[in-house]
Amino acid sequence: MSQISRRNFMRGSAAGMAALAAASLMSDQVVKAEGEEAAMMDAARHSMVFKLDEPVVTVEGGMLRGYIDDGIYTFKGIPYATAGRFEEPKKVEPWEGISNAVIYADIPPQTPMTAGGGEMVNPHFFWPQTSDETKIQALNIWTKSVDPEAKMPVMVWIHGGGFSTGSSIEMPVYDGHNLADLGDVVLVSINHRLNCLGYLDLSACGEEYKHSGNLGQMDIVAALEWVQANIAQFGGDPENVTLFGQSGGGRKILELLGTPSANGLFHKVICESCGKQSIPQENAALVGTYTLEELGLSSVDELKEVPYTDLLAAATAALAKANEELGLNMAWSPVIDGDFLPVEVWDDGMLADTAMDIPMIIGNVFGETKAFGMLFGPQVDIAALTDEEIDARLEASYGEKKDAVVEAFKKAYPDKNLYAANFVDVTSYRSWELPVMQAKAAQGGAPVWNYIFAYDFPTLGGWLPWHCSEIGFVFHNIDMIPLTVGTAEEGYKLEEEMSKAWISFAHTGDPNHDGLIEWPAYTNEEGAAMIFCGNSYVGYHHDAELIEAITG
Repeated sequence: MSQISRRNFMRGSAAGMAALAAASLMSDQVVKAEGEEAAMMDAARHSMVFKLDEPVVTVEGGMLRGYIDDGIYTFKGIPYATAGRFEEPKKVEPWEGISNAVIYADIPPQTPMTAGGGEMVNPHFFWPQTSDETKIQALNIWTKSVDPEAKMPVMVWIHGGGFSTGSSIEMPVYDGHNLADLGDVVLVSINHRLNCLGYLDLSACGEEYKHSGNLGQMDIVAALEWVQANIAQFGGDPENVTLFGQSGGGRKILELLGTPSANGLFHKVICESCGKQSIPQENAALVGTYTLEELGLSSVDELKEVPYTDLLAAATAALAKANEELGLNMAWSPVIDGDFLPVEVWDDGMLADTAMDIPMIIGNVFGETKAFGMLFGPQVDIAALTDEEIDARLEASYGEKKDAVVEAFKKAYPDKNLYAANFVDVTSYRSWELPVMQAKAAQGGAPVWNYIFAYDFPTLGGWLPWHCSEIGFVFHNIDMIPLTVGTAEEGYKLEEEMSKAWISFAHTGDPNHDGLIEWPAYTNEEGAAMIFCGNSYVGYHHDAELIEAITG
């Protein structure tokens, strides 16, 4: 069992955040137990150190004070850029003295989050949204060293939520302490503009707004430029930067592969449960035009004064109107403007040339969106189902294809309960990961590794993996989702396998490590995929027959 993750649940809890807020008001104080009795408790709780003079680093803009959390230097809410509404990011104004960087920044404006049934499996932080749009651009850092000579690999986490919602603090499992501790890496997570603030194309209103449909992406580039200029002060190596992100985060990374201004700012990528999602500018510009019409305005200057909630409502209505007129299903997305984003990074089976020399890990979750039905619908104890009940459900799902699907499923996933065949998410897999890795493998260049997260959670007889369920394993934070992980030792073993694979990739560009069976790179001929589960194994085109049985 991992001692790193099991003792640190408070770090991701509301109580932990409240304690940290209190600590930020103290000077030169060590929050640490003393004496023999306290020493016995040390394995069960962690120490926080907040002092006036350590750690203090100097970055572009001024001096920052962080705190020490169980030996990890931690900095939160660091401003990496600033921008007015619909303006491109620029460097922050220098500040005087030492600025505390010990509390997460308020999150970017978005549709308010509400607690639902998903909280039991995907806990969230319901953090306040910023009321100052010039302070959206902020990042957080976890590191073992603030020695510029340490030169540790840098891992930059790009959050999910499509291009509409989310933040660097959206989920407790985004906490970077354990990865920094386990992997000798510098972990960075960022906030950036979202929805209509980050992706509303107003290019029809003048040259100065030609990039307005990509401001969220421009924020990410600004963050990566900040990393290049400053990460050495946190022990990081700016020449060894790995981007990793899930869902919308993975999509943002794919678009960065085709973004000229991002070239050279990162060196490896990991895309989890992602896909392509960009819009031609002529379609995106229509949304901007309709937004002004919805509000009865004629200029962007007027639009800048509209309260955010009114702006979001109008822009959402405009998006729906444009979709109806064009017969499309557009969502907030990067815009192919011929300049900042000149082309779609993946199109007609080809990847942009800028993606060729970047090593990549790309993969998906077995159940992705289809498994949400298990979480939010009627609860089913899978282990208690009879063969007859399973067969009836398969018959309902696949009809005359049932026998072929069952035979192919047993070959693809021999250790899974047959009931799981109802939740194979072929649509997500075929439209998200498969085309990208096939194109990258076909064009040569740096290797690509494929994975499928197929772990059955020890809840209600084996809950199937759903979209987002791998994140806690990657961050070595599964103790923050104890209801779904339970006490299964195989879960902690899988956590070690996955987090160390991501760490190894950040160090060397290869995910293989001593605690994992050999993971070959993907080729279109062999189709190797690491199946991460209770007993991880490598499959070779393992699900090709299954996909054909379901879709053929």
